[in-house]
Amino acid sequence: MASLGGGNTMAETRPDNPDQLNGWKEIAAYVGRSVRAAQRWERELQLPVHRIKTPRGHVIYALKREMDQWRLRAEGALLEEESDQTTLNAPTARIRRHLSPGAVARALLGAGAAAAVLFAVFRALPTLGSKAEPGALQFGFDGGRLEALDRNGRQVWSLTFGSPDESVDSPSEFQFTMPKRQRLARLDLDDDGHEDVVAAVRYPTGGSDVLTSWKLVAVSSTRRVLWEYIPNVVLTFGGLRFEAPWLFSRMAVRRTGEGPQVWLGVIHHLWWPSFAVRIDPRGTATTRFVNSGHIYNLAIWPLAEAPDEQGKTRRSLLAAAGINNEYGVAALALLDPDGPPAVSPQTPESPYFLREAPSGRPVRYVLFPRSELSLTGTFPYNRVVQLNVLGRSLQVLVAELPEVQAIEAYLVYEITPDLRVVSAAWSDGLLPGHRYLERQGRVGHPIERCPDRTAPRRVRIWDPETGWAEQMVPMTAQAPPGILHQDRSR
Repeated sequence: MASLGGGNTMAETRPDNPDQLNGWKEIAAYVGRSVRAAQRWERELQLPVHRIKTPRGHVIYALKREMDQWRLRAEGALLEEESDQTTLNAPTARIRRHLSPGAVARALLGAGAAAAVLFAVFRALPTLGSKAEPGALQFGFDGGRLEALDRNGRQVWSLTFGSPDESVDSPSEFQFTMPKRQRLARLDLDDDGHEDVVAAVRYPTGGSDVLTSWKLVAVSSTRRVLWEYIPNVVLTFGGLRFEAPWLFSRMAVRRTGEGPQVWLGVIHHLWWPSFAVRIDPRGTATTRFVNSGHIYNLAIWPLAEAPDEQGKTRRSLLAAAGINNEYGVAALALLDPDGPPAVSPQTPESPYFLREAPSGRPVRYVLFPRSELSLTGTFPYNRVVQLNVLGRSLQVLVAELPEVQAIEAYLVYEITPDLRVVSAAWSDGLLPGHRYLERQGRVGHPIERCPDRTAPRRVRIWDPETGWAEQMVPMTAQAPPGILHQDRSR
């Protein structure tokens, strides 16, 4: 509890006292924050809140003049204001937190050395007594510059990163890393009622204009950099070490009672290892899953506590999908986002077996066989290119002819909440894809004699109780809705 200025007189605690704020809701409304944020500010930033013990518990109240004095005292410690434009150089630390509640508290108690951090806090604080306006800003991001716009499209602020994304585009990365349209996510990280943003940023590394690194930057609605994450993981498979630079392939956001989580798919810049990392609202990152093959897609799959065959219930699963290099096929991992760190199931002592692997395992791990299109094409694997949550089911799109992106020849699998693969269907790219291979002389029979057109798919499924098993998945005659194709190969 903090008390800065004034005593607890009976006149001050009268409910009709116009200077008094009664209860956490009024206190939070006065400082323009949520109740949780106001309570955290009392604990960490000495927000002046009073308590009176009664037979029924404690009465919570605050005085407006003390709130005003608290703000003015903090603002008086500021030494200088930030410039309108901020440049972030390529960082060297794995995690940087640009706001420490401990440092802020010390500044509020008179430590002048932390004045710059104080400005970051109180720039985010609206005029006392005003109401927060969630969603008031729109954000734009071109890879090198983040800007916030008001409702009328006028720029409120901008933030420029060390190197514009356009200057480091690498054709070797283009097909596998995070598309520009997916490099920005909006979420309230500091629980202040305003939307913040996280942005995935690329920058040159090692003095090279081709080799790039990635970082994730969290920025508040007032342009305050909350934290940065730079992957600096080292993985050892067999006798080989794989280390930075790492690239981002996908991002997903999971909402929880403790705040939003950011999940990233991270792939090696040259070789096949990858991992999924979870970052909490304060910027703490933990590696949650390691895969022996690239992860190209992430999705949060809400299950509404659907029971599995053992009767266990789960609120949601994380789906991480791409390729498994040992098995040479498209792969999908279903993970408990709150469970222990996990690793893909690999053959012990093989080059794809992770040394010092975590004890956790996926809830399921699925391998999707290559079709005739994939086996006769030039790309060495089929691969998962998209995950869709449709109703309560998960839809997995496997590209069977990725060498020709204009022909969207997908096998589309459906997985139900009981974690069964119940069906497979071709997209309408099968016909042009087959004809393309016929023209290339790689297939010597027409589509009517294609063995994969209607035959069941032999899928391999791993679970921690029984290990590997095969399942024949029936083909359906009609592709699921939303899977469209335009033949642009001619």
